[in-house]
Amino acid sequence: MEGITYMNLGTNDKLPKLNTHYSSLSKRLMASFFDNVIISALSYLLSIIIFIIMTIFSFRYLDEFINHIYLIYFSLHFLVAFFYYITMESSSFQGTLGKLIADIKVVKLNGDKVSIFQAFCRFFIANILLYPAYFFYALVLYNVSNQIIINHSCNPYKINSFYFYGLISSSLIYLIYKLVMLITILISNKKQGIHDILIKTLVIIR
Repeated sequence: MEGITYMNLGTNDKLPKLNTHYSSLSKRLMASFFDNVIISALSYLLSIIIFIIMTIFSFRYLDEFINHIYLIYFSLHFLVAFFYYITMESSSFQGTLGKLIADIKVVKLNGDKVSIFQAFCRFFIANILLYPAYFFYALVLYNVSNQIIINHSCNPYKINSFYFYGLISSSLIYLIYKLVMLITILISNKKQGIHDILIKTLVIIR
């Protein structure tokens, strides 16, 4: 039947073979969408909780916290995403909540559950170029917020050029990297992205 592949569970030819469907790109994109919504919501909630705690205890650096809220949010976003992907994909779920919704999972080439180290490396390779873009975006927003607070206006010509060009270049590099990753998934026989190929993992239908 078209779309069905076989993976041997071991080196012994007498062992049974595992029937599996490799995940389509559309399913992976759907999973990524739900995961991003969940991670963003958790990061926003944590930012609000920290803000409330600081307000209650009259934290002496509250103004400074508000002025750096974007950097703090993106830092929390990274930490939440980091622990979310690594713990979920190396757990018995073998995938994030988004992957559960899309009915797909991450496995080793032999069908086994991935280790924490493999999940860490997979996440790192897939997102290594995303967070520099996030960082520069936060710096641009910080520059803008400073203008609004100090001058009660925003002049785009006064935005720090290092922040601005850093944002543009890092965003373009990340988009090109993601495009290459998507193309790799489309043309690969096993529907593997760059991170899957390097870490030797598969994304398959549950």
